Amino acid sequence: MNSFSWTTLLITFLQDIIQPPILPKLFSEKEINDKIKKIIKFGNGKGIDKNNKNTEKNFSQFFESLKEEIIHIPDCLINKDKTKKIYIKFNKNNENNKVEKNNLTCAEILLKFLEFIAYYFKYDTLYVRCSLENEGFFNMSEIENIYNNDDERSFYYYFKKKYLKYIDYHNKKKIRDGLILIKDPVDGHYNPCQTLRYEEYLRIFIDSLRFSYSYLIKYGNFIKLEEKIKQKNKKE
Repeated sequence: MNSFSWTTLLITFLQDIIQPPILPKLFSEKEINDKIKKIIKFGNGKGIDKNNKNTEKNFSQFFESLKEEIIHIPDCLINKDKTKKIYIKFNKNNENNKVEKNNLTCAEILLKFLEFIAYYFKYDTLYVRCSLENEGFFNMSEIENIYNNDDERSFYYYFKKKYLKYIDYHNKKKIRDGLILIKDPVDGHYNPCQTLRYEEYLRIFIDSLRFSYSYLIKYGNFIKLEEKIKQKNKKE
């Protein structure tokens, strides 16, 4: 799983899962943010042909296939003052609601995050949504409801026409375009976590997280975990 997917999962966990929440929801803060229009370029389904050894032609074909789309983004992404206001509002709301401040250490937060991803995250039915409307973990069945939202429609079409209908030409069967689904906050035409497509890879991924989590709980340090991983790899 790439670093962008890891970061998105962690941010959403700190906003939506851990209690009390540690981060505010910057993207969907409506009282402070204003929408601004941006033009983005996105892939048109013509990726780089790995069988084509002519690298220059490969990339030129890819860039020629790019399309443009006008999207909305919150201006806090480019306005630091507004970002500060959102954090101040977040902290004041916690104080006014008499919500206890989250006093977990970084180590405790890391363990809770690993525990959530390894044991509780139902990736077969839930997806990570980063949008102007809502941020958090949502049921995939709710994607049907975003069709009438102009800012969400590209993701709706991706989900219906590609994510659920991706063809694995190697195994000649239909699979999901990534077993963990994340909505990119800007480009809704793809899944940032699409490289994690195969059940056997996901099983190895989850097993590795559970192995690491259990040894961190038991020994409390990364050096011991590293030793255990080396021993495990030698046996395999």
